[in-house]
Amino acid sequence: MTAPRPLIALTLAALLGAPTPALAALGPAKEAAPDEWDPEAKEHLDRALELYQEERYAEAIHDFKLGYSIQPRIEFLFAWAQAERLNGDCITASELYKRFIDEEPSDLQIAAAEQNLATCEKQIADERAAREAAEAAPEPEPEPEPEPEPEPEPEEQRPFYKDALGDGLVAGGVVALIAGGALLTVAEVKQRRLADSPTYDAFAADYESVTSSSRSLRIGGAVAIGVGVALVAGGAVRWAMVARKSGRSASASVIPTGAGLAIVGRF
Repeated sequence: MTAPRPLIALTLAALLGAPTPALAALGPAKEAAPDEWDPEAKEHLDRALELYQEERYAEAIHDFKLGYSIQPRIEFLFAWAQAERLNGDCITASELYKRFIDEEPSDLQIAAAEQNLATCEKQIADERAAREAAEAAPEPEPEPEPEPEPEPEPEEQRPFYKDALGDGLVAGGVVALIAGGALLTVAEVKQRRLADSPTYDAFAADYESVTSSSRSLRIGGAVAIGVGVALVAGGAVRWAMVARKSGRSASASVIPTGAGLAIVGRF
């Protein structure tokens, strides 16, 4: 606990031997007569006290040290200890408070020093306990490494002939080819029947209608076969693409035959 400012100032005044009515209350202290002061040491003390009042404790400590090294008088010790404590160094402050008490100043001065010494010793003990607790604390266990995610199973490769698009194209092409072949067959049958007419009059009577009908059937059949070829070829290409994606070597083509068309390929 920091001593109130009036008490600090009063104690410093007593240590310096200043002409103040409070001296009687503080009691006698071991101090040299004013004419025994080393001028340089006194200059450092005066400057240190000014810096202390301005709360420039680090600079005040510097002058307290210099002055005390020149002339180690009791007047330096209490103020120097106060500056060290307020500057955050309770270890050094405690040693200075003890040295000041060893000089046997007045009872009031000893009480002020002991009060601040107790504050410093408690702070030192608390810091030591906190440090030891931190050192004794168990180290945190490392977090377990996350398990690797399972690799996705490869998709099952379906056979090329189960591809819906390829199957649909080929099936549609086959239907168109069958329809086209049927139309051509009907046209051929009508032409044969016309050619087999029993009499010229019968041939002449049916010629125009049969010829016109056969022509239409042939055109329709040719168109249907063309569409069928295109659809079957598209389906074959689709099958080849599906087979290639599954890692198989594939090729396909559609060729005409004597009886129609054939799909030739390697899947």
